[in-house]
Amino acid sequence: MTNNTCIDVYSALAGSGVSYEALSHLMDPSRDPALVMPTFPVEQEVSATCESVPTIDYIEDALNDHVRGGKAPDGLIRSLFGPFKEELGYISLEPGKGQKRPSYAIKISCGSLEFARASTRIIAETLHDIAIELSHLPVGKNAPKDAPIVHITLPRKSMALRAQSLKAVRMACLVAFRRQPEEIGIELKATADQIAQHVLAAREILKEEVIGLPRYRQQGIEIIQACEDIRLIATTALRRNTAVWKNQMHWISIRPNRTPMIDIQKDGFDDSSAHARVQKTAMYRDLIEGLQSVVAQHPVLSSLPEKIEVSLYGDSKFFFVELVDSSINHASVERKISNTIIEYGKLNELAERLEKLDGGKSAPDANWTLSLSEWSRSSMQWSFSGPTLSHAIADAVKSRGDKSSMLLFDLLIDLIGDEDGNPITVDLRRIIS
Repeated sequence: MTNNTCIDVYSALAGSGVSYEALSHLMDPSRDPALVMPTFPVEQEVSATCESVPTIDYIEDALNDHVRGGKAPDGLIRSLFGPFKEELGYISLEPGKGQKRPSYAIKISCGSLEFARASTRIIAETLHDIAIELSHLPVGKNAPKDAPIVHITLPRKSMALRAQSLKAVRMACLVAFRRQPEEIGIELKATADQIAQHVLAAREILKEEVIGLPRYRQQGIEIIQACEDIRLIATTALRRNTAVWKNQMHWISIRPNRTPMIDIQKDGFDDSSAHARVQKTAMYRDLIEGLQSVVAQHPVLSSLPEKIEVSLYGDSKFFFVELVDSSINHASVERKISNTIIEYGKLNELAERLEKLDGGKSAPDANWTLSLSEWSRSSMQWSFSGPTLSHAIADAVKSRGDKSSMLLFDLLIDLIGDEDGNPITVDLRRIIS
């Protein structure tokens, strides 16, 4: 970080400088720069040819020579793995003892790869096929120079290589190690001061979780009051309706932004015919007009997204009121805001649920890792998961106990610089599998 950046961070901590509005885009999954993937080059043909790959006969002769007591061909075998040749780790070569029918077995620590004992011809053919396929994939030296660096994790080994596409990375691992990578990470060119902005946004997120978002808290209060009036009207209207059996269950849906606005169902009533629907409207006229009046008196109901409806169920003794998101699967727990949450004592929780309803389905969680180059007060290695990097940082410090504020600002201090005030190097990676 530069000195100016340190001053900016200090100003933000003092209550000025970086505003909530300036940080808000970091809390929005549609605008968070940490969710933007690096641009991969347009796919193009790889110019590598089979001429650079040793022939099957050449590989077989090298294996046979080792069987007869000659030089171990570990260098040759490494070269056949192209972009992975420097990352194979320990190679165990096991030449057979038979001279007439020479056999061979190979074990490679990277990826726990094994070639079971077979004739040297079969082993040579297998190694040759691997080399040919790898020579045609746009990874390593075959990838464009402007291609991103991709970090992959295999059993017993992590490595980095340049790749033209994620598909090419997966295919290369499948060809060389007969398995997909356990994890793929893409380097994000983020600086310490950019990550510090995410930390400040995480601070705002933690604050909001404690006090609740003001706009949604106010909306929650208005919805609680509207639901109180809805329950009052529904219960009173049914009690005064002599045509309704008192213990008969009713299900009522209020859709403020749709037509018809009110739908009433009850046990044993079939309204499939037009005559039955007219009869039902006449029977519940007082209830329908009362609920329409409540909707008119509480604009907050009409301000809800069209997919949201107010659902009541009960009888003339008591009604439960819920908010239901009709766009979400019935089995999802996110579909409903139950009557137990539509309470003044649950206002913060209600505000959080209203925020999710307002924004539609929750954004899927993304994953990152962060490494700091210097000894740190917080941690040199971080793993984050959340809809944005800022939310992920907030969740990470919360998960480490009740000292989230201390951890958050230890991380911020680490990002400002090392013990001598010098800038630190950060390695932020987006983990995508």
